[in-house]
Amino acid sequence: MNTGRVYGIELDNTLLEEAYKAAVETLEPAEQSKIDFLQGDAMRLTETCGDTKFDLIFLANTFHGIPDKQEILRQMMAVLSDSESSEIVIVNWRTDIPRDQCIVLDKPRGPADSLRISVEEVSNLATEVGLFTKRVITSVSPFHYAIVLSKNPIS
Repeated sequence: MNTGRVYGIELDNTLLEEAYKAAVETLEPAEQSKIDFLQGDAMRLTETCGDTKFDLIFLANTFHGIPDKQEILRQMMAVLSDSESSEIVIVNWRTDIPRDQCIVLDKPRGPADSLRISVEEVSNLATEVGLFTKRVITSVSPFHYAIVLSKNPIS
């Protein structure tokens, strides 16, 4: 594990407790001491995190269900450090594969097709709030893509 800190932010206290237990079960004590679990609303990151700034923000399998996508992007941008290398990584369900074809453990997975959001839509929303698309990974797994965003223009 890197020398930096890792923050897990979750609204649901039960899920936060599960994450803590998983860390205790899988990590050495020295690694565990570098993790902070915070109960909070991602739509209010500036309140939850205070003055803390992050070099990397990772959001997976959630963006499609957030009602105000521009606000979550603004919140993430507000707590993202100004470092040239700071990034927001959003992993989401691909739109070119219908849910009924996203079979994991013999069951369809992911959100309804109508809720899935394309990488182009995420990029456009990010641009509207002042973020830049740094890169796109079209196939993170069989069913996901990733988009990497930055505060800094790509040169």
